[in-house]
Amino acid sequence: DSLDDFESKIEVFKKKNKPAVENTNKEARRVAFDVPDDVDEEVGLSPTSHGDDDITSKKEAKSKKDEETKNGAEASWWKEKLTKPRLICGSVTITVLIILFSSIGATVSNRNRSLPTSQPTVPPSRLMANWVQVEGDLKGEMPGDEAGFSISASENGFTVVVGGRRNGNTSDGTENRGAAQVFRFDAATGFYKSIWIYHGEAKGDQCGFSVAMSEDGRRIAVGCPGSDTYGKNSGKVRLFMEEEMSNTWVMVSEFYGEGSGDLFGAAVSLSPEGTWLAVGAPYYTRNEVKRSGSAYAYREVSESVWQQSGNPMRGVLEESLFGWSVSLSPEGMFLAVGAPEMSDDKSLNGGFVKVFSSKAADGSDWQDYGDPISNGVRGDRFGFSVSIAGDETLQRVAIGAPGNSADVEGSGLASVYEDSGNGWSNAGDDLLGESQGENLGYAVSLTPSANRLVVGVPKKQMDGEIVGQVQVFNVGDGTLTPAGDKFGLYGEKFGVSVAISNNGKRFFGGATDANLVRVYEDI
Repeated sequence: DSLDDFESKIEVFKKKNKPAVENTNKEARRVAFDVPDDVDEEVGLSPTSHGDDDITSKKEAKSKKDEETKNGAEASWWKEKLTKPRLICGSVTITVLIILFSSIGATVSNRNRSLPTSQPTVPPSRLMANWVQVEGDLKGEMPGDEAGFSISASENGFTVVVGGRRNGNTSDGTENRGAAQVFRFDAATGFYKSIWIYHGEAKGDQCGFSVAMSEDGRRIAVGCPGSDTYGKNSGKVRLFMEEEMSNTWVMVSEFYGEGSGDLFGAAVSLSPEGTWLAVGAPYYTRNEVKRSGSAYAYREVSESVWQQSGNPMRGVLEESLFGWSVSLSPEGMFLAVGAPEMSDDKSLNGGFVKVFSSKAADGSDWQDYGDPISNGVRGDRFGFSVSIAGDETLQRVAIGAPGNSADVEGSGLASVYEDSGNGWSNAGDDLLGESQGENLGYAVSLTPSANRLVVGVPKKQMDGEIVGQVQVFNVGDGTLTPAGDKFGLYGEKFGVSVAISNNGKRFFGGATDANLVRVYEDI
């Protein structure tokens, strides 16, 4: 599309949906795009910050209900162990029988700080699901890894890949090489166990910036946007497979950015079978249109042989960062690409999401599916996170805009849109952050059936300190109904990344400042 045609499509979409409200506060719009070193010096974004300028990755997880035949031991363990809520006290886990009080929460002292040991009181509508933490956190290999920057899980949730983009040591010149760590649930102990880890090859690769996993848990894609293979920060993605007989992990393919600064691999998504791969390169520059961005699709044409599917999908607007987020639908025939737009140019319309579809079996002709989705609010980072799900008759796409200031400065927003053949429209009211700077919408993930949604709010505050939160919603016909939430501990930023199982009964939340991922089960 030409630039004029593209902007006219966005205008048409805005008129069909809610009116646009401009977010004019520049600082409220400054949701961080924390990228590999030396990329963003001119816009003042610190790639080494562990403070207010961290970002999240996104994505999906899948899980199948009850798998008694295949996972009988695990199923019986869940039934036995998860019948009692647990109280988290610092690093000690106590199994207790509790009575829920409406307004009483306990705290314990840990290094002279008051840490919450129970969740804050929530309204009755949020108690529809009974979320209980699964034994044991999924922790990074070494302190400072920022484990949980990205997450993806198998369909039953028993295998999980966790990205830790800061893995490495200054002493041996491997700082920020990054890592992707695979965990698997051990029925004998009731804990997740680390079974394999991939380390980036070079300093600054930031492998684990994004990760994706197939539904059987035996294929993973790892994004390394800081790789310098074809120029500084050109980026790459590596695809690994677990060999069934030996249970060893081997690399089966590798994909590269086109040139310097592309950040190829900043976002990745795999189809359930692991035979389709989508990759975002949000800093790709096209014909001097700076950071317009690009997205790519690949497919496995024969065992371990991959090729690009169709032409790259290009952004057309300067600084749109098209490809910052990507999501393949469960059947792999729809692809959603987010462009959260970081320009201060008031002539631009703000962030947007484009959905593509391919009717060809080989995916050779990716075409626009409906108009671009945009709320027309400049600077709210609409499209920062995205998740698409559904089937051929109904598609839903969840979109995060963590810089939105509709109610409170930087409180954030998440929306769900749906299309059953008549164009994209809101599937319920927008989800809005409640407090200044909490950045609701940093991460979003839908179940494959698109009937349950998890949303990350990594800078949610409690008693004036950042703890982070993950919120869960049921998605129905035109409604989003709260289905529970969980908070992190002080300083954790719980909710930087999220994933949810296939049946919507288990979710995962990354807490980068605590270097871990937590798992919750709805019992």
